[in-house]
Amino acid sequence: MQLNVGNARSGRVNLFAPLMDIHENDNEFLVSAELPGLNKDQINIDIHDNNLVISADDVTAKFEMDFLN
Repeated sequence: MQLNVGNARSGRVNLFAPLMDIHENDNEFLVSAELPGLNKDQINIDIHDNNLVISADDVTAKFEMDFLN
C-alpha cells in the first residue's frame, strides 16, 4: 500500500495519517479510519483509476490521501 499526502499547489505538505484498519475477504474490503473532529459530511470517499481516495476538509487544515494497492 502506498500513502500520498499533500497539496502540490502550495508546495507545503501537512502530514496527517489517521489510524486505519483494512480487512479483506473473498468479496470485499472493509476500511475503518479514525478522523477525529470531522463529521461525515466533511469526508469524501472516491475511486479514481482503481485507487481508493479518502479526503476531507475542515476549518483548520486540508488533507488528501491516495491509497494504492
